[in-house]
Amino acid sequence: MSALPATARIWLALDAPGHNEAPLEAAVGLARELRGEVAAVFVENVDLIRLAGFPGAAETRLFGRDTVPLALDELEAALRAQALLLERMLGRVARQAGVNWSFQRTRGRIVHLALELAASAECIVVPPGSCSIAMGPYTAGRSRPAAARSSALQIWAMPGDGPDAPRVLEIGHSLLQRAHVPGRVVMPHSQAGARSVRSWLALQGQADDWRESSETELASAGRAVRSTGQRLLIVPKPADSHAVGKLEEAFRQLGWTLLMV
Repeated sequence: MSALPATARIWLALDAPGHNEAPLEAAVGLARELRGEVAAVFVENVDLIRLAGFPGAAETRLFGRDTVPLALDELEAALRAQALLLERMLGRVARQAGVNWSFQRTRGRIVHLALELAASAECIVVPPGSCSIAMGPYTAGRSRPAAARSSALQIWAMPGDGPDAPRVLEIGHSLLQRAHVPGRVVMPHSQAGARSVRSWLALQGQADDWRESSETELASAGRAVRSTGQRLLIVPKPADSHAVGKLEEAFRQLGWTLLMV
Protein backbone atom coordinates (compact mmCIF):
# COMPACT_ATOMS: atom_id res chain seq x y z
CA MET A 1 0.00 0.00 0.00
CA SER A 2 1.29 3.44 -0.86
CA ALA A 3 2.07 5.98 1.84
CA LEU A 4 -0.60 8.47 2.79
CA PRO A 5 -0.15 11.90 1.21
CA ALA A 6 1.42 14.45 3.51
CA THR A 7 -1.06 16.98 4.87
CA ALA A 8 0.14 20.08 6.71
CA ARG A 9 -3.32 21.12 7.93
CA ILE A 10 -6.87 19.90 8.14
CA TRP A 11 -9.04 22.99 7.68
CA LEU A 12 -12.30 22.83 9.62
CA ALA A 13 -14.97 25.31 8.52
CA LEU A 14 -17.65 25.86 11.19
CA ASP A 15 -20.77 27.99 11.25
CA ALA A 16 -23.51 28.91 13.70
CA PRO A 17 -26.58 26.99 12.47
CA GLY A 18 -24.64 23.90 11.34
CA HIS A 19 -24.26 20.63 13.28
CA ASN A 20 -20.59 21.20 14.09
CA GLU A 21 -19.70 18.69 16.82
CA ALA A 22 -19.39 15.58 14.68
CA PRO A 23 -17.47 17.23 11.79
CA LEU A 24 -15.18 18.72 14.44
CA GLU A 25 -14.45 15.22 15.74
CA ALA A 26 -13.97 14.00 12.15
CA ALA A 27 -11.40 16.72 11.46
CA VAL A 28 -9.47 15.94 14.64
CA GLY A 29 -9.56 12.22 13.83
CA LEU A 30 -8.29 12.88 10.31
CA ALA A 31 -5.51 15.13 11.61
CA ARG A 32 -4.41 12.41 14.00
CA GLU A 33 -4.53 9.80 11.24
CA LEU A 34 -2.51 11.93 8.81
CA ARG A 35 -0.20 13.35 11.49
CA GLY A 36 -1.38 16.88 10.78
CA GLU A 37 -3.02 19.73 12.69
CA VAL A 38 -6.49 21.26 12.70
CA ALA A 39 -6.96 24.87 11.60
CA ALA A 40 -10.55 25.79 12.46
CA VAL A 41 -12.30 28.85 11.08
CA PHE A 42 -15.68 29.97 12.39
CA VAL A 43 -17.54 31.54 9.49
CA GLU A 44 -20.11 34.20 10.32
CA ASN A 45 -22.52 33.79 7.42
CA VAL A 46 -22.47 37.05 5.51
CA ASP A 47 -25.99 36.46 4.17
CA LEU A 48 -27.33 36.06 7.72
CA ILE A 49 -25.58 39.29 8.74
CA ARG A 50 -27.18 41.13 5.83
CA LEU A 51 -30.58 39.65 6.63
CA ALA A 52 -30.38 41.14 10.11
CA GLY A 53 -30.44 44.59 8.54
CA PHE A 54 -33.91 44.14 7.08
CA PRO A 55 -36.95 45.23 9.15
CA GLY A 56 -39.04 42.31 10.34
CA ALA A 57 -36.34 39.69 9.66
CA ALA A 58 -36.70 36.52 11.71
CA GLU A 59 -34.50 33.50 12.35
CA THR A 60 -35.54 29.99 13.42
CA ARG A 61 -32.38 27.92 14.06
CA LEU A 62 -29.54 29.89 15.59
CA PHE A 63 -31.19 30.89 18.87
CA GLY A 64 -32.79 27.51 19.58
CA ARG A 65 -36.38 28.81 19.75
CA ASP A 66 -39.24 28.59 17.28
CA THR A 67 -38.88 32.01 15.65
CA VAL A 68 -37.19 35.13 17.01
CA PRO A 69 -36.63 38.67 15.73
CA LEU A 70 -33.26 38.90 14.02
CA ALA A 71 -31.68 42.05 15.44
CA LEU A 72 -28.08 42.68 14.38
CA ASP A 73 -26.70 43.20 17.90
CA GLU A 74 -28.37 40.03 19.20
CA LEU A 75 -27.12 38.09 16.19
CA GLU A 76 -23.54 39.25 16.65
CA ALA A 77 -23.63 38.38 20.35
CA ALA A 78 -24.99 34.91 19.55
CA LEU A 79 -22.27 34.37 16.94
CA ARG A 80 -19.54 35.36 19.40
CA ALA A 81 -20.96 32.98 22.01
CA GLN A 82 -21.20 30.13 19.50
CA ALA A 83 -17.63 30.72 18.32
CA LEU A 84 -16.34 30.63 21.91
CA LEU A 85 -18.24 27.41 22.59
CA LEU A 86 -16.81 25.72 19.48
CA GLU A 87 -13.29 26.93 20.25
CA ARG A 88 -13.46 25.37 23.72
CA MET A 89 -14.92 22.18 22.28
CA LEU A 90 -12.15 21.92 19.67
CA GLY A 91 -9.49 22.50 22.29
CA ARG A 92 -10.87 19.73 24.48
CA VAL A 93 -11.18 17.16 21.68
CA ALA A 94 -7.81 18.05 20.14
CA ARG A 95 -5.99 17.76 23.46
CA GLN A 96 -7.55 14.33 24.04
CA ALA A 97 -6.31 13.22 20.61
CA GLY A 98 -2.86 14.81 20.94
CA VAL A 99 -3.45 17.06 17.91
CA ASN A 100 -2.28 20.66 17.49
CA TRP A 101 -4.99 23.17 16.61
CA SER A 102 -5.80 26.81 15.94
CA PHE A 103 -9.04 28.80 15.76
CA GLN A 104 -10.06 32.01 14.01
CA ARG A 105 -13.27 33.93 13.18
CA THR A 106 -14.19 35.57 9.89
CA ARG A 107 -17.18 36.42 7.71
CA GLY A 108 -18.14 34.99 4.33
CA ARG A 109 -19.74 31.93 2.72
CA ILE A 110 -18.50 28.72 4.22
CA VAL A 111 -17.53 26.60 1.19
CA HIS A 112 -15.99 29.46 -0.78
CA LEU A 113 -14.06 30.72 2.22
CA ALA A 114 -12.74 27.29 3.16
CA LEU A 115 -11.44 26.79 -0.38
CA GLU A 116 -9.77 30.20 -0.36
CA LEU A 117 -7.98 29.46 2.90
CA ALA A 118 -6.72 25.96 2.17
CA ALA A 119 -3.57 25.33 0.15
CA SER A 120 -3.47 22.67 -2.57
CA ALA A 121 -2.07 19.96 -0.26
CA GLU A 122 -4.54 20.53 2.58
CA CYS A 123 -7.88 18.91 3.42
CA ILE A 124 -11.12 20.73 4.28
CA VAL A 125 -13.97 19.48 6.48
CA VAL A 126 -17.29 21.34 6.14
CA PRO A 127 -20.32 20.58 8.35
CA PRO A 128 -23.72 20.26 6.71
CA GLY A 129 -26.94 21.82 7.89
CA SER A 130 -27.95 18.49 9.41
CA CYS A 131 -25.45 15.69 10.02
CA SER A 132 -23.71 13.66 12.69
CA ILE A 133 -20.51 11.65 12.26
CA ALA A 134 -18.09 10.15 14.76
CA MET A 135 -14.61 9.16 13.62
CA GLY A 136 -12.85 8.33 16.85
CA PRO A 137 -13.08 6.90 20.36
CA TYR A 138 -13.28 10.34 21.92
CA THR A 139 -16.32 12.63 21.88
CA ALA A 140 -16.95 16.28 22.60
CA GLY A 141 -20.54 15.82 23.62
CA ARG A 142 -22.90 13.18 24.93
CA SER A 143 -21.35 9.74 24.92
CA ARG A 144 -22.77 7.02 22.71
CA PRO A 145 -21.88 3.33 22.57
CA ALA A 146 -19.03 2.72 20.14
CA ALA A 147 -20.87 -0.08 18.36
CA ALA A 148 -23.90 2.12 17.67
CA ARG A 149 -21.72 4.90 16.32
CA SER A 150 -19.81 2.62 13.92
CA SER A 151 -22.87 0.75 12.65
CA ALA A 152 -24.57 3.99 11.57
CA LEU A 153 -21.52 5.47 9.83
CA GLN A 154 -21.09 5.51 6.05
CA ILE A 155 -18.04 6.79 4.19
CA TRP A 156 -18.51 7.61 0.51
CA ALA A 157 -15.82 8.70 -1.96
CA MET A 158 -16.40 10.46 -5.28
CA PRO A 159 -12.87 10.49 -6.74
CA GLY A 160 -13.71 11.54 -10.30
CA ASP A 161 -11.25 10.81 -13.07
CA GLY A 162 -8.77 13.63 -12.47
CA PRO A 163 -5.27 13.63 -10.94
CA ASP A 164 -6.61 13.91 -7.36
CA ALA A 165 -8.57 10.64 -7.52
CA PRO A 166 -5.82 8.52 -5.84
CA ARG A 167 -5.59 11.04 -2.98
CA VAL A 168 -9.36 10.86 -2.41
CA LEU A 169 -9.28 7.06 -2.33
CA GLU A 170 -6.18 6.80 -0.13
CA ILE A 171 -7.49 9.19 2.51
CA GLY A 172 -10.87 7.50 2.34
CA HIS A 173 -9.31 4.10 2.86
CA SER A 174 -7.40 5.37 5.89
CA LEU A 175 -10.68 6.52 7.44
CA LEU A 176 -12.39 3.22 6.57
CA GLN A 177 -9.69 1.30 8.43
CA ARG A 178 -10.01 3.55 11.45
CA ALA A 179 -13.81 3.40 11.54
CA HIS A 180 -13.95 -0.35 10.71
CA VAL A 181 -16.70 0.11 8.11
CA PRO A 182 -16.92 -0.67 4.37
CA GLY A 183 -16.85 2.22 1.92
CA ARG A 184 -18.84 3.27 -1.12
CA VAL A 185 -17.06 4.66 -4.18
CA VAL A 186 -19.06 6.63 -6.74
CA MET A 187 -17.54 5.63 -10.08
CA PRO A 188 -16.75 8.23 -12.79
CA HIS A 189 -19.18 8.54 -15.70
CA SER A 190 -16.61 7.60 -18.35
CA GLN A 191 -15.65 3.96 -18.86
CA ALA A 192 -11.99 4.94 -18.98
CA GLY A 193 -12.28 6.77 -15.66
CA ALA A 194 -14.08 3.85 -14.02
CA ARG A 195 -11.43 1.43 -15.30
CA SER A 196 -8.72 3.67 -13.89
CA VAL A 197 -10.33 3.72 -10.44
CA ARG A 198 -10.81 -0.06 -10.45
CA SER A 199 -7.20 -0.62 -11.53
CA TRP A 200 -5.86 1.71 -8.84
CA LEU A 201 -7.90 0.03 -6.11
CA ALA A 202 -6.78 -3.43 -7.27
CA LEU A 203 -3.14 -2.34 -7.40
CA GLN A 204 -3.36 -0.98 -3.84
CA GLY A 205 -5.16 -4.08 -2.54
CA GLN A 206 -8.24 -2.00 -1.62
CA ALA A 207 -10.84 -3.34 -4.07
CA ASP A 208 -12.60 -5.45 -1.42
CA ASP A 209 -12.92 -2.46 0.93
CA TRP A 210 -15.11 -0.44 -1.44
CA ARG A 211 -18.51 -1.11 -2.99
CA GLU A 212 -19.09 0.51 -6.36
CA SER A 213 -21.97 3.00 -6.54
CA SER A 214 -23.39 5.62 -8.88
CA GLU A 215 -24.39 9.26 -8.48
CA THR A 216 -28.01 8.12 -8.59
CA GLU A 217 -27.41 5.82 -5.61
CA LEU A 218 -25.63 8.64 -3.80
CA ALA A 219 -28.60 10.96 -4.33
CA SER A 220 -31.01 8.26 -3.11
CA ALA A 221 -28.89 7.67 -0.01
CA GLY A 222 -28.89 11.39 0.69
CA ARG A 223 -32.69 11.59 0.56
CA ALA A 224 -33.04 8.48 2.74
CA VAL A 225 -30.87 9.63 5.67
CA ARG A 226 -31.42 13.39 5.97
CA SER A 227 -32.93 12.97 9.46
CA THR A 228 -30.40 10.53 10.89
CA GLY A 229 -27.44 10.58 8.54
CA GLN A 230 -24.06 9.83 9.89
CA ARG A 231 -22.46 10.21 6.47
CA LEU A 232 -19.16 11.52 5.10
CA LEU A 233 -18.56 12.35 1.42
CA ILE A 234 -14.93 12.67 0.25
CA VAL A 235 -14.31 14.60 -2.98
CA PRO A 236 -11.45 16.39 -4.75
CA LYS A 237 -11.32 20.11 -4.25
CA PRO A 238 -13.07 21.81 -7.20
CA ALA A 239 -10.76 23.27 -9.80
CA ASP A 240 -12.80 26.33 -10.87
CA SER A 241 -15.79 28.48 -9.94
CA HIS A 242 -18.20 26.36 -12.01
CA ALA A 243 -17.12 23.23 -10.13
CA VAL A 244 -17.48 25.08 -6.81
CA GLY A 245 -21.07 25.97 -7.69
CA LYS A 246 -21.92 22.37 -8.59
CA LEU A 247 -20.30 21.12 -5.38
CA GLU A 248 -22.24 23.63 -3.25
CA GLU A 249 -25.53 22.54 -4.83
CA ALA A 250 -24.79 18.83 -4.25
CA PHE A 251 -23.64 19.63 -0.72
CA ARG A 252 -26.90 21.38 0.14
CA GLN A 253 -29.00 18.59 -1.32
CA LEU A 254 -27.17 15.78 0.49
CA GLY A 255 -26.99 17.25 3.98
CA TRP A 256 -23.78 15.30 4.74
CA THR A 257 -20.39 16.17 6.15
CA LEU A 258 -18.10 17.11 3.26
CA LEU A 259 -14.37 16.36 3.12
CA MET A 260 -12.50 18.06 0.26
CA VAL A 261 -8.95 16.82 -0.40
